[in-house]
Amino acid sequence: MQATSELMWQFDEAVGSYWKQLHQDLRELPCRVGELRVLWLIHNEGTETGTALARRLDISRAAASNVLKRLAEGGFLVSARDEQDRRRRRWVLTPAARGLLAHTEERRLEVWGPLWQSLSAEDQQALVRAMTRLGGRGHEEFERMVATKASSSA
Repeated sequence: MQATSELMWQFDEAVGSYWKQLHQDLRELPCRVGELRVLWLIHNEGTETGTALARRLDISRAAASNVLKRLAEGGFLVSARDEQDRRRRRWVLTPAARGLLAHTEERRLEVWGPLWQSLSAEDQQALVRAMTRLGGRGHEEFERMVATKASSSA
């Protein structure tokens, strides 16, 4: 148990400064972090209905509705009729939301990119495998951002 505890403290110490910087940036966002997650979901997986979003986030439909309403009032989402089922409404990102996501992605790369790039390819793969086993999805998003950044700077 001692070895595991020591490794966890070392991990916290190693990534602590990166998390602090990223969280400072997140506090300055024009929306809540949970709302940013909703925008990422819609961006990455397409338009959403309130019911589908509630199911995916494992929250009530009322809670999903409140988040969607706040994002719409903030100018980040617009509602549109579903082409297949005119009774349904889907939520679509606005240019402001796409700009916010691009800015956030860029900032995450600035903060986490040097740490990621300091790892060998083998260590990167091991980290991704470990995150996958822990149930995280952030690695997919992060890998995509790193790959995009690497290809754009090449």
